[in-house]
Parts: sequence; C-alpha cells; structure tokens
Amino acid sequence: MFRRLLNATLIASFVFGASSASAKTPVDECLKKIKADPSVVKAELKMVTLAPAGSQWAKVFQAWTDEALSESDCRLNLKWYWNGGGGGDELRMVADLRQGQKHGAAMTAIGLGEIYKDVLLFQLPGLFENWPALDAARNAERTFFEDEFRKRGFEILGWGDVGAAKVMTVGFEVKSPADLKDKSAWHLPGDPVSPLFFSKVGLKANPTSIGELGSHLGKDIQLINIAPYVAEQLQLASKVTHLTAVTTSFGIGALVIKKEKIEAMPADLKEILFSTGKRNAETLTNTIRVQDGQAFMRMKKSKTTYTPTPEELEKWKQIFAETRKSLRGAPFTPEVFDRIVK
Repeated sequence: MFRRLLNATLIASFVFGASSASAKTPVDECLKKIKADPSVVKAELKMVTLAPAGSQWAKVFQAWTDEALSESDCRLNLKWYWNGGGGGDELRMVADLRQGQKHGAAMTAIGLGEIYKDVLLFQLPGLFENWPALDAARNAERTFFEDEFRKRGFEILGWGDVGAAKVMTVGFEVKSPADLKDKSAWHLPGDPVSPLFFSKVGLKANPTSIGELGSHLGKDIQLINIAPYVAEQLQLASKVTHLTAVTTSFGIGALVIKKEKIEAMPADLKEILFSTGKRNAETLTNTIRVQDGQAFMRMKKSKTTYTPTPEELEKWKQIFAETRKSLRGAPFTPEVFDRIVK
C-alpha cells in the first residue's frame, strides 16, 4: 500500500513539475497582455545594434526577444533599436550605454574595443587561418575577457561573429598589397588596427560611419575590407566591382548588457536573460558563418574575382605579420597580445 502511494506521489510530482517547468506563454498572448497592461513587463532592456531591420542578425535578435518573453511569462522584454538607433556608430552606442540611455547592445569588435581595447586582438590581420582557430583562441581567453568587461560594468551574454573579411574594390583589381598604393579605404571610427594596416600598404584611411559609407563608396572611398554577408546586408555589394579571394581577418562581436541593469532584475529573469542570450548568440554564430560563406560564393560569381598566387599570398602574409608586430604594446597590452598571437 505504502509503495503504491509513494509511486503515485512520485509520478504526480514528475508530471506536474515537468509541466510547470516547461510551461511557456505564447508570444502573441504576451503582446496582447502587455498592450492591455504594460505593467506586466517587470524588466525591459533597451537594446541597440548597427544591424539593419530584416537582416539575419535582426531575425535572431527578434527570436531572442520572443523566447525571453515566452519563457518569462511576458515579464522580460527586449526592445531593439536597429541601425545604431537612428544613426551614428558603435562609439556613440557605447556612450549611450554608459549614460544609461540604452541598456545593452549587439556590437562588433569596434564597440567592444571601446569598452576594453584588447578584445580587438582577435581581429588582427591574418592572425587566424580559419574559424576553428579563432574559436580555440577565444574559448581559451573567454573567462579572462568576460572578467575584464565585468570590471568595466558590462556583462557579456554571448559571443558571436560578423564574418570573414575580404578586400573589395570599385573599379580596379587587387592581386597583391602593392596594388593598394594611393587608394582610399574605409574603416569604422574607433578602429586602431585598420589605419595601421592601411599605412603599411600605402592606402589612405577614410573613417566613415556605416550609415554614410554607401554615399562615399565608389567616390572618395574605393576599397572596403569587409565580410561578404555584411556587404550584402548593408547594400554595398552592388557597388563593388572586384573581389580578392583572401581573408584578411575574422570579424567578431558579442552581446553586452550593463551590469547594473542586470543586478536590478529579479533572479529568475536574470537566469532567463543569460540562458536565452547564450543560446541565441550560438545560433547567430553558426548562422552567420554559413550566410557569409554563401554570400562569398555569390559575390565570386557576380564580381571580377582574383585568387592570389602562392607568391602573392606570401606577400599578404608578410604585410599582416608586419602590422601585428607594430601593434604590440600600443594600443594593446603586451602580455595579452602575446597570449592570443601565440
């Protein structure tokens, strides 16, 4: 009798416990509840990104929002501001975070570097031969960098990628670094790596915001060093005429949230934020790598594409190595530089 009662109790506990733990409120129902009573939301995070609405980045971020809403029973909401929140660049985005105008962001290494400069080491020219090599270095340093960001008031919810950068030009072919002399190249404001790399090959650096780049490309900017998928999503690919099939660097990014904002949240909502953020960052990483590879194949078919010879590739590697050597100690910390470069 006792055994039957115990079994029944355990079964009931398992069934009802599992049901309660997995119960989720449909997103449509959440939106209706919030519209009727905005106080249903107990924590709302204002999130900003340079990604345009409708891009693959935006789709994953919206999926993250929906997941957070559903798992929190409509109490946790992420409000996204696309295209940098109406203009500007990631330096302004970081300023908005520090001033409390925004609570979190999905940023490339440029924005992350404004918080902690050494994170830009992962984007040194020619440092990694492929994505697995980047993964190995980043995973080895993950705890270190997340601690450094935490010291500066930010939590990293998850790491992601932007794509494998290629040299793209308007009106001329690039076979080796010598072909870049006296041309004008774009880079994001706040990027300490690109200007030095450009100086090594005689390029003129032209720092311009993402929003203004399109109107300059093909005029006072003839070259962009950017991932193919990014070029497509920012509607720059149609202006490019030539592509050089060599990866100059691997672009990274991350999801960051102001530490004080997280600390003010209820414990269960914190857990949902971290678990859903990490999950969607991993999804985005896998998706973007595939999308960038596919975009590269499309551009190879639609642009005049040049694949460097072994001798020309060696010249690229020499320039990359010279650039890396020149960056050790300024602006990067020598010991951190040595760990990642090795």
